[in-house]
Amino acid sequence: MKWNQPPYGFLWLVIIDGFLYIVFSVVTVDLRNPFPAWVGFFIFLIVLNIAMYLVKRKR
Repeated sequence: MKWNQPPYGFLWLVIIDGFLYIVFSVVTVDLRNPFPAWVGFFIFLIVLNIAMYLVKRKR
């Protein structure tokens, strides 16, 4: 995957993160957990970005 190609990976990331954001917000509301949904959202975003970077670098 070349860097100048359309960012399909980013679109996929947004879809996955949108789904996870909903899951996290449901979980936090149900369990009355002080851990905010957006923290998990950003942690997952950062981890996934690092993983995708490593995968791209390996090829």
